[in-house]
Amino acid sequence: MRTLTLLALFLLASTALATEDTEENRLKEVERYLSYVPVAEFMSDITDSMSATMPLDQQAFLRKVMQEYFDVELLTETMKDAMVRNFTLEEISALADFYEQPVAKSAMKKSSLMMGEIMPIIQREAERAVQAAMADEAAQAAAEAAMNAQEAGNSDEEDAAED
Repeated sequence: MRTLTLLALFLLASTALATEDTEENRLKEVERYLSYVPVAEFMSDITDSMSATMPLDQQAFLRKVMQEYFDVELLTETMKDAMVRNFTLEEISALADFYEQPVAKSAMKKSSLMMGEIMPIIQREAERAVQAAMADEAAQAAAEAAMNAQEAGNSDEEDAAED
């Protein structure tokens, strides 16, 4: 019994050491995650989904831009670095475990389709929000300029009254 207990403790200790939350171990798990969620495939799915919402003459151009000019390797390396910095080993492992499952792969494909559908709305709403903010800023600047001009006019009138 004592031998069995020692063996169990040894296995627990070696497992804990093997899964220490280090940058190296995080990177290994990120690599595993990306083997189930390849960035190139994800970007291709998003491109297909986005282009489906565009006029025909723009679809081919978007596909060409994304296939020939978009730096997938840069995005992949950036994702690796960001995941290692921002997620714990346990979180990365959970993501990899999830995306290893066939149902998750199916959900990922659908997620790309969904992003393609909502991206035009996000872009349109972002443009509208920026235009509204710029209009508000311009109106505020005009109101401040008018107030400053009025104050300057009142100051001139007071100076004239003193003379």
